[in-house]
Amino acid sequence: MFLIGFSLWFVSVKPLRSILLFLALLFLFLFMFYDLFRFYTVFYGGDSLPHFIFYGFSFLIKIISLFPLGL
Repeated sequence: MFLIGFSLWFVSVKPLRSILLFLALLFLFLFMFYDLFRFYTVFYGGDSLPHFIFYGFSFLIKIISLFPLGL
């Protein structure tokens, strides 16, 4: 309970919340472009179909996760 309360207080501070949101978006975009790169290399490298599907859906899920943020 203490950790939940502390994490809620930590996120409620405005400057920290904006920094954490920026870092979360930065990592989301980095991983999104990594998935897009892997999707591209799997598509043109002739890798297996499950990898092709996994990286494609992973990229789409990250794109969809941006909609609630208004981006």
